[in-house]
Amino acid sequence: MPSPDPVQIGEHSYVGLLVPSAPFGGALIYVPTDWVKPADGGVERLMNVYVSMGVTPPESMPSITDARAKKAKSSTAKTPKSTG
Repeated sequence: MPSPDPVQIGEHSYVGLLVPSAPFGGALIYVPTDWVKPADGGVERLMNVYVSMGVTPPESMPSITDARAKKAKSSTAKTPKSTG
């Protein structure tokens, strides 16, 4: 957000949001205050995703390899063992 201070338009409160576009630039839009929720991660994390144009996932997202390993582990744990 360009400023955390809301703007009053009529009876409604709005905040300005900068919506970036690649490679540089973006749009400033005003949305109702209740549409906006704080995000974890800070500016460094935001810039990482922005500069990479979303190709580099945030560190908190598991890699595909990790996700597949977790899925395989959970599916083998659910498989009943035969007493053959």
